Amino acid sequence: NAAYLILENVNVAGGKRHGIHVRNTRFLRIENCDISGWARDGSNNNFDAGIFLDNSSQVVVERTYFHDPRLGSNSWATGHPEGPTSILVSAGGASAHDLAGNHVIRWNDLIGSDTVRWNDGIEGFDNSEINGSFARDSDIYGNMFAFGNDDMIELDGGMENVRFFHNKGLEFFTGVSVAPNRKGPSYVFNNVISRLN
Repeated sequence: NAAYLILENVNVAGGKRHGIHVRNTRFLRIENCDISGWARDGSNNNFDAGIFLDNSSQVVVERTYFHDPRLGSNSWATGHPEGPTSILVSAGGASAHDLAGNHVIRWNDLIGSDTVRWNDGIEGFDNSEINGSFARDSDIYGNMFAFGNDDMIELDGGMENVRFFHNKGLEFFTGVSVAPNRKGPSYVFNNVISRLN
């Protein structure tokens, strides 16, 4: 419930569920941070994030290093992957459309490992809703994604003027998930994605 904040050069090590939980917040910048060690203990807990953008808007996350959550995701061999993600985005449901989205996620390193993999690199909430994931008016660019068991990013949901460009990623099951697209238009261009499996 805050606005006009800057978190800069902050080292977040730990977090029972999330490293940083941004809730009902506008005009926030998270810059040059290092986030590690979050997630609940136990097997296959989903929706644990380095940063959870929860019913918030106009948030910029840039030049931040996401790495080494407390545990990794299960593989497809045991069912749909569940586990930590670097950034989780929830626009807050149908009533939040005027406030949802309008985020910028740029120049971040979202780096898992062969043994501690993300579920998704960036995960969206309410993927089947018009306000799912980034919802609207958001740019995700210049990021490096590595080592996940499902999607590099879930843009699923409204995707009204949502752009994903100039990103690099490797070692995910799928690159960019854009289904369903409930409103659009969305733009996915000039990305390099390799070694999908």
